[in-house]
Amino acid sequence: MISVYELVGVRIVLVEDHADTRESTSRILEMYGAQVTTGANGQEGLAAIRILRPDVVVADLAMPEMDGYTLIREVRALGPESGGRVPMIALSAHASPEERIRTREAGFALHLAKPTKPGNLVQAILNVVDQRKGVA
Repeated sequence: MISVYELVGVRIVLVEDHADTRESTSRILEMYGAQVTTGANGQEGLAAIRILRPDVVVADLAMPEMDGYTLIREVRALGPESGGRVPMIALSAHASPEERIRTREAGFALHLAKPTKPGNLVQAILNVVDQRKGVA
């Protein structure tokens, strides 16, 4: 069972173009104690990553202007000293086996299908953050 405060101290950038999904997901993550910064598109997400150097990024794949695949390429191009190695989780309605392979090849740590249960998202974030810290 996941504690309500399991994400205390975890800095998350959430990049999602649908306002309702962005707001509800952000609220859920904050309920678990996370510090969440949101971006409505890839450009906003990239700017937040550069400034905040978060522990994890949760990004939609299908966004106008800069999709999740372009976002991860831009993030990786930042280099490690500028946050370019931040783990990223794809959160998308596109969840075919082929799409999951594509996200893994692009460098996403995980791919979660929308809609996802809050507990599954929180556990995925914990797993990625723990792996980054070398705990898992």
